[in-house]
Amino acid sequence: MPTSSDRSCLGSQVRNPNVFLFIDYLSLTIAAWCQYLNGYDDQNRPIPIDDPLADLLTQQARSGKTDPRPLLSIFEIFGDLGQSPRFVETVADKLSSLHEFGAKGTLVRLPQAQYWHYFYLLENV
Repeated sequence: MPTSSDRSCLGSQVRNPNVFLFIDYLSLTIAAWCQYLNGYDDQNRPIPIDDPLADLLTQQARSGKTDPRPLLSIFEIFGDLGQSPRFVETVADKLSSLHEFGAKGTLVRLPQAQYWHYFYLLENV
């Protein structure tokens, strides 16, 4: 998770252009976790959720469907990051893509540099 100084970069005062790449990576990771918490894979097969907070997490993820705000509102996990409009919008965009195109379909829509990194991770899990 970013530090509070990293979080300040999520607003309009971005000083480091690499923060946008960080936001994209983090956003896709959180969107994939939210998709996982819905309890079904891309073929609509059930996925067991093994987490001590499974009830809370699945309830929040499922209540939002393609809107990550219910999950991101859990302050104990996301702190004030869930209040960043840029971060929330980016997670929502990635989550919508996962719902519409699935995991591999979302990955092929990433810019090339990101795509190859995620594709490698996906194929080697």
